[in-house]
Amino acid sequence: MKKSVAILLSLFSFYFAQKALPCTAFLLKSDNCILVGNNYDWISKEGCLLINKRNIFKIAIGIDSSRAASWVSKYGSITFNQYGKEFPQGGMNEKGLVVVTLVLSESIYPKPGNYSKNIDEAQWIQYQIDNYSSIQEVIDHIDQTGIQPHALNLHYYMADKSGNSAVVEFINGKVVISNGNNFPYKVITNNSYQWSKDYYEKAYHYKPEMPRSSLNRFSRAVELTSEYNSALPVEKGVEYCFSTLADVPIKGWTVWSIVYDITHMRVYWKPSSNKKIKFIDFSSFGYGQETPIKSFDINSKLEGKVDDQFAAYSYDENRRIVLKTYKKLDIQFNGNDFDQFCLYQMEPGKYRKTDMFKSTCDLTIVIKGIDNGYGTAFIGIMNNAKNFRKLNPYRGAEVPVKNNEARWVVYNIPRGEYASGYFYDANGNDKADMILGFIPKEPVGFSNNARGPFIKPSFKKAKFVLKDTEQTLEMQLKKK
Repeated sequence: MKKSVAILLSLFSFYFAQKALPCTAFLLKSDNCILVGNNYDWISKEGCLLINKRNIFKIAIGIDSSRAASWVSKYGSITFNQYGKEFPQGGMNEKGLVVVTLVLSESIYPKPGNYSKNIDEAQWIQYQIDNYSSIQEVIDHIDQTGIQPHALNLHYYMADKSGNSAVVEFINGKVVISNGNNFPYKVITNNSYQWSKDYYEKAYHYKPEMPRSSLNRFSRAVELTSEYNSALPVEKGVEYCFSTLADVPIKGWTVWSIVYDITHMRVYWKPSSNKKIKFIDFSSFGYGQETPIKSFDINSKLEGKVDDQFAAYSYDENRRIVLKTYKKLDIQFNGNDFDQFCLYQMEPGKYRKTDMFKSTCDLTIVIKGIDNGYGTAFIGIMNNAKNFRKLNPYRGAEVPVKNNEARWVVYNIPRGEYASGYFYDANGNDKADMILGFIPKEPVGFSNNARGPFIKPSFKKAKFVLKDTEQTLEMQLKKK
């Protein structure tokens, strides 16, 4: 029994972090080019590159029509898509604006009611590269359209052809932009930029055995980007980008490594499944609305330039990609919502109101009594007794400790019965440290502050019911 408890606790960080979607992004500037490197880390590798058209009318999905943002795409773009068309993980438009998304579990978005128009947190990327040619334009219009989140706590990394770069975050319900003098290190991972910067300047020492840690990856990427020789030719700069990405992976979870050459308008990428680098030139494609939408399998085994391998993108292909991706997320659609979602992606100008989030709750989890430091609280929410026994979360997060507490807002959880657990990784080594091999050295706990004879309680003792639009769950850290 003692051994099984130790094994169970050691899985806390692994399983909870698995659902936290870590990633890395950075900028390299040289005399010859401006490059953005991005590792996309996730449990599903399914996806495609899409050629997006200009002059297409669009309206945000899943939001009341009176508050849904609408626009006409001003620029064409090339994007990496895993959740279907219009919901990219990152991309670049024909003016050289790059926007990529990374998870930030501590994100708390401003209330949608503060804005007359809103958009989904994933579609926010497409909105920016459809409408703006530079970071300054994005910043100038940032307060015009809010985010009505559907599932994910995100922040965004941006760069443009001038060499400008920025991070857009949502901290405690406010928009926070790191740019210019407030953005000395052109790197971001999965903590807020200011928290990562503080850690690097005050507490960092390299730990090669800890590549998973967001703060460790941030700091290592800062070191590597600062060592970049700006006199390198373009091809060597691209190689350096890929070698830097290879130094900060999440073993087993980094599915794509991507390099955007903004100066020469090229995109390179390497899927983890075959390690063959592929690239495309923006000039090879047409972006007028009269040309068909084209796509290419991200995980193709081809190598080198693949511009001529793009094929027409169909509803069936879009549906296949979306279905595979959402199965990994364990997200259930109501009625015909899934088909409505896929139809919308092919015709984003036709408003489609879905009921995906009609019976959901925004849950705020607060763990109190944690000593301040750079440790991480791994938090998971289990949606049935079986998953609770295995500590296999429906949603999971890595949350920093500030003001002696860890706070996580989980958006749009279906109402029903759940149980939550947490593990506080005080020393940041990504594992549950034990005394004598079975006694937890670092705090663990469960909803209702429940305890069982071998630490973990039964689902019945730990469960709570979500029944309101917004709820708060508080847990008090147990030192022993």
